[in-house]
Amino acid sequence: YTRLALGKAKAYYSATGIPVPPEIAAIFSNLPPSPRENGFSLEESKSTLTKIGDVSPVFSLQTIDGQNLDFHGKVVVLNFFATWCGPCMEEMPFLEKNVWETFKDKGLMFAAVGRKHSETELITFQKQKGYSFPLVADPSGEIIGKFATNYIPRSVVIGKDGKIKFQSVGFSPEDFLALVNSVKAELAKP
Repeated sequence: YTRLALGKAKAYYSATGIPVPPEIAAIFSNLPPSPRENGFSLEESKSTLTKIGDVSPVFSLQTIDGQNLDFHGKVVVLNFFATWCGPCMEEMPFLEKNVWETFKDKGLMFAAVGRKHSETELITFQKQKGYSFPLVADPSGEIIGKFATNYIPRSVVIGKDGKIKFQSVGFSPEDFLALVNSVKAELAKP
């Protein structure tokens, strides 16, 4: 629990841009590396069908409001979620504020893909929660099935070259910070 609390604090300072007080920075620097920073767990790895550096298996998606998202030449974040998934629901406000709202005007394309959810379910979800990012229905699991066989939430960053630059499973402050940093790095590329 201590690691989780410190990870949340670290993510807070990074997301808000507030300078980290020296005494807290010292604690951060003495933390041992998180096991997730070195890749997926064995089970997550077995369920992951794509690797960093692979060409994305998806180049466009249609949102629940009929918008066609064409990923060619764009930095893209795909987030796979389900409305019944606790960690997914915990992550959503961070995606809205720290990814979608922060980078949408800087060229980021974002889609939250509802694993095994219909358009109707996602329309209701969007009305209830008020999220403004694009939602994509994946009722048969065909879209997520190109990336993984199991485990959500799952985020993927695709670069302008169409290749996967970052992947994460679950929701942790460290992984979320790595996601944001990956987006920043890709958007900074010509």
